[in-house]
Amino acid sequence: MKNKIMLLLVAPFLALSACSGGSSSKQGSSIDPNIEVLDQGNTQVTFNEIDNLVMINEKAQLYIDAMHEQEEKIEDQTRRFYLNGLDGNDTVDVSKFLSQSDASKNRPIVISWDKGDMDYEEIKLALCKDWKFEEGTVEYFDAEDDKVELINLLRAKTYYYRLETEDKSIISQTQKFETADYVRKMNFDHAGALNETIYNVRDLGGYMTSFGVRTNQGLIYRGSEINGEDFTDGGNRHKKNVDDLVMEKQAKVFKIGCELDLRAASGANNMTESALNTPDFPVDYVRTPFNSYASFINDPDNGTPGTLKAAFDVLANADQKTVYYHCWGGADRTGALSFFLNGLCGVSLTDLYIDFELTTQHNSLRSHLKATGSYDFPAMLTAIKALDYYDEDMTLAELSKKFLMEHGIEEETLEKIRSFMIPGYEEGMEEVLAH
Repeated sequence: MKNKIMLLLVAPFLALSACSGGSSSKQGSSIDPNIEVLDQGNTQVTFNEIDNLVMINEKAQLYIDAMHEQEEKIEDQTRRFYLNGLDGNDTVDVSKFLSQSDASKNRPIVISWDKGDMDYEEIKLALCKDWKFEEGTVEYFDAEDDKVELINLLRAKTYYYRLETEDKSIISQTQKFETADYVRKMNFDHAGALNETIYNVRDLGGYMTSFGVRTNQGLIYRGSEINGEDFTDGGNRHKKNVDDLVMEKQAKVFKIGCELDLRAASGANNMTESALNTPDFPVDYVRTPFNSYASFINDPDNGTPGTLKAAFDVLANADQKTVYYHCWGGADRTGALSFFLNGLCGVSLTDLYIDFELTTQHNSLRSHLKATGSYDFPAMLTAIKALDYYDEDMTLAELSKKFLMEHGIEEETLEKIRSFMIPGYEEGMEEVLAH
């Protein structure tokens, strides 16, 4: 075995009674009178306990807990970073937790308060990732019935909040909470005429890695297709899923700078421009038709040399232009790219399984344990193990880098992706063992 020692990462889980649908405990989440604040403000405001710090829906939460609980029980912990990681020990069946009918929106974090006798016409919640609330770093939310519901926040991140009036006078103490360490699923849909529109959206970042840090969030997203009109391809209906509300969400939350489309020309209705593109918020559009599963391993260029390289050239610029990549449902072709992109950054095999199987909530059963019709994830692992350079002592980060370089991706490109996705990363950084 190589001398590199592997990092044992057990995703921290907050002890939240929200797991059973109740309110959360006070651990790391509620009022902290000792926190340093700019202005103590009006102490007549009484904040209620944070309602829920786990933003994903409960079934997905239970599934992720089961996967990590299984991971913790494996005797040879280092094996989680090898491709054969959980062989013989891996028994969590995603179908026992998730089904396509579970495609519910994520649960919001609810902040509510009692303002006592104060009478202000408008109160806004000021939210910031730094207690100093410096100008340009604060988000403001309109209060309704003395509460605000927050979605799409970063995972495992401390936030600070306080109440302000319309003229930004501070009228409460500053409080803090920390979001739970679960996958950052994103709500890109709304309750308008289109109902659920762009779905199965997740932030690629936020995972702990074998480099000892958590990958950066808000740079690369994966999800379903983005269409400006209805069309039919091969008998399959593709829905229009962009309207004014989606464009508003794009401008305020996602701020996507490039749409990377993994569909073939016909599946994309021969699009040449992103449906999100506007003069005020220009969005580049690049199409790189992909394969999935074993077909991706055997021919990642999908018959056209340079396809994979073109995709990674886009991804390597995500620190300048946020990238959203997708196929139709954001599952199979999208999943193949996600496996190697996350693998390159040192994400554990368990978390790669989780990332793959969460698609089940939106787009049919996907299992990493067995094939379900054409959804054959095990065949992809078998194809990887059949590569002539595969070595069971390779880490997932090493394997992913080797695979991509074998198919024409320059090392400089891959190291650039690591540099902005992995905080503090420098070329050649070792993977380490933590106790």
